[in-house]
Amino acid sequence: MFIIKTKKWNCYFLLTLLLIMNSFNQLANKNCKGVIKGVIVYSGEGVPSDLIIVATDTLTKKEYSTKEHETSKANNDFHFTLIVPKGVYYVYAETNDFVDTLHHTIKQRGYYTDYTRLGKYKSEGDASHEPISINVSCGDTIKNITTGDFWK
Repeated sequence: MFIIKTKKWNCYFLLTLLLIMNSFNQLANKNCKGVIKGVIVYSGEGVPSDLIIVATDTLTKKEYSTKEHETSKANNDFHFTLIVPKGVYYVYAETNDFVDTLHHTIKQRGYYTDYTRLGKYKSEGDASHEPISINVSCGDTIKNITTGDFWK
C-alpha cells in the first residue's frame, strides 16, 4: 500500500513540477526580446524630422516604433535601433513629408527591400521593392537593415 501512495504522490509531484516549468517557460517567451539595427535612407536631403521607424509583426500586425535616430559622423548615415519581442517583422520608415495638390498630408512608407538591401538606390540599379521579412529570436541582434525604399 505504501508503494502505491508513493507512486501516486510522485505522479502529482511530477505533474506539478511540469506545470511550474511550463509557466516559467511561457513567461520567459513573453519577455523574450531581440534588437533590429540599421540605417535609414531617404530620397531627399537629410531625414525629415517627423520620420519614424516601425517594425510590424507579420502575424499579429502589432507595431513597434521609434523616432530616435543617430547621425554617424563618419559617413553621415542615420542609424536606428528597435527592441522587439521575438517574431517575424517588416521594417519601414514612415513620414508625413508628402503633401498633395489638395494640401492633404500623405504618409509615405519606405520598407526594407532588396532595393535598399543591395544599395541599388546608390547606383540606380534594378531590384525588388517587395518588403523583406526579418526573423527575430530571443537575444538576437539583427544588423545592417537598410530601410527607406521610397522609390516605388
